[in-house]
Amino acid sequence: MRREPPLLRELWDQIPPPVQAALLLVVESYEQRIAGLEAQVAELQGELRELRAQLGQNSQNSSRLPSSDGPHVKCKPPRAPSGRKRGGQPGHPVHQRALLLVEQVDEVVVRKPMHCRRCGEVLHGSDAAPLRQQVIEVPLGEQDLSRRLPRERARRWRITKKNAKRITNSYRRLIFRTGEVE
Repeated sequence: MRREPPLLRELWDQIPPPVQAALLLVVESYEQRIAGLEAQVAELQGELRELRAQLGQNSQNSSRLPSSDGPHVKCKPPRAPSGRKRGGQPGHPVHQRALLLVEQVDEVVVRKPMHCRRCGEVLHGSDAAPLRQQVIEVPLGEQDLSRRLPRERARRWRITKKNAKRITNSYRRLIFRTGEVE
């Protein structure tokens, strides 16, 4: 294998062959060393990029908690006010539960004011489109907790109306965890 000489051809031809061979070995060893060092530099540059990215993380640009930010991290400035009031703006679509039909309701209570709220005059007649409101009540019946709770738990806790809800909820969690009912 014939290598390109590391010097100009005129100078290379003036050097004796044993010295040429020694020079080629030295140049080849330095080229291998340079290639190894270049690979090491590329690896270290990649590590440096990763470490700088980690160093630049804070709670604003990563999933870290705000308490992990140092004292040098500045908070975002507050947003400039838009001039609009909070909440739903005029003309926005209404989002509410659909009212049930009158036939589906158990009880209808008509509340009609006798006097105007503002001026106090007596109101006569009826409203063509009255304001409707529905109240849904969930009945809370008395529960016999001594049958639902295991006996040792019923004895350990004093079952009163005050802590019955807490006991029932903790028993539900117990059933969910263990999957057993006595």
